[in-house]
Amino acid sequence: ISEHERYEMNFKLELMERIRKDFTKKDTFVIRYIKEHYPEVTEAELKAWEASNALENMTIDGEKWYFNSAARNLFRIDKEAAKRYKLPNGGQSDSLNRFLEWYIPRIVAQSKNSKKVLDSPVKMRVKYTLTVKPGQVPAGEVVRVWMPYPRQDVASHSGIELLSASQPLYVISPDTYPHKSIYMEQEAIEGEPLSFSYEFVYTSYAQVHLFKPETVQPYDTTSAIYREYTKQSEPHILFSRNIQDKVKEVVGDEHNPYIKVKKIYEWIDTNFPWASAREYSTISNIPEYVLANRHGDCGQVSLLFITMARAAGIPAKWQSGWMMHPGNKNLHD
Repeated sequence: ISEHERYEMNFKLELMERIRKDFTKKDTFVIRYIKEHYPEVTEAELKAWEASNALENMTIDGEKWYFNSAARNLFRIDKEAAKRYKLPNGGQSDSLNRFLEWYIPRIVAQSKNSKKVLDSPVKMRVKYTLTVKPGQVPAGEVVRVWMPYPRQDVASHSGIELLSASQPLYVISPDTYPHKSIYMEQEAIEGEPLSFSYEFVYTSYAQVHLFKPETVQPYDTTSAIYREYTKQSEPHILFSRNIQDKVKEVVGDEHNPYIKVKKIYEWIDTNFPWASAREYSTISNIPEYVLANRHGDCGQVSLLFITMARAAGIPAKWQSGWMMHPGNKNLHD
């Protein structure tokens, strides 16, 4: 067989293995979890949730298996089920919401006053550690890691300085790469953990763009940047009939790009609640998955947003990074 066929077959084997790792819960676990919050749940309700995939499951080798987070996700996805959950939002986002309610009006008002797009600099000091547990990799094999590193070609952060790295030999990728990273490697040692870490500082700026719909100028649709960020990109950013119909439904006859993209954003934000996601590589087209299943995590709904925006003729691109709000260290798309 050809190298391409060999790659495709190996990927299918890997894909099945990843799906198995994502779907490991049986009905006994799922029902027990649901009954902790909703003791009166009926068989009919469970079947309805499975049919709508609010209770995500899959048949593997003739057996029904549930997604690892299916039981918890049910109370995020289904509005009626959510009313039964003892801790709305899982208690995870309350402090972040309170912070943003205070911070956003403050920073917008400050930007209006200063007339600056980049304002309110904050000095950040970060120590990032990745640990591989003992026995995860055979002794003698080289473990290679690529860990995220801030870009130097982004105006919203500056003064990036590496203070230390656990491995003396490391490589920091150039800003021309799509993903900025610091690379390290080390041989696995029998019975010992492997730890990779680095520490750096940088200055982060709040970024506020203040404008009105009527100030938006027409796009130069012949420009390279417009063509780049309005094109389709397999396998996920595809203008299917389903996507085009949704854009038409949401945008209607609106022509102003700002209002169009605001409508798309608000429609997604209103209709697709956050839920813990399965491995992205096991989903053939993520925007279609979100539309069909009526939920998604930050990256999944971002891909739906990007696809719908581009289909509406509005440039849009992916962005990932760290959430650095006080008390809320996390990754975010």
